[in-house]
Amino acid sequence: MNNNEATIKKPVLPILNIAFVVIAIVLTIISSSLAYSFANLVLIIALSVLAILTSAAACYLTKDTNKKLFVDGLIWISVILTAVSLCCVIGGRVNLMGYVYFSDLESNNPVAIAAMNTAIAAWVFYILALIMDFILGFKKDKE
Repeated sequence: MNNNEATIKKPVLPILNIAFVVIAIVLTIISSSLAYSFANLVLIIALSVLAILTSAAACYLTKDTNKKLFVDGLIWISVILTAVSLCCVIGGRVNLMGYVYFSDLESNNPVAIAAMNTAIAAWVFYILALIMDFILGFKKDKE
């Protein structure tokens, strides 16, 4: 493998991480607009955007070998921001989950079911972003 191929393949994981967070944000906004809007949607979006920015900064700074500790700190911050975003999305859908899945209150409401299913898809993408952060944090570059 020549140097150009290594340069092209290197940022795939951070870009995938950023894409997962962006998809999770979009699904969260869609879920909030369908039914039972999130009270803390602005917080969720802000935390997710900060997670994207820290992941992008970590991706950019991985080229500099003198800043490996700083890059590790950025990945750690990205993990925390993504995890808090996930917790806020889960917390925002606890009542709806109870209404849709564990009672008969909203079990026949297709809009509430669609909002809940969209929120679950957002959870999956936040979890995938966390997995990408973990992989990035433990990945060792070949020198």
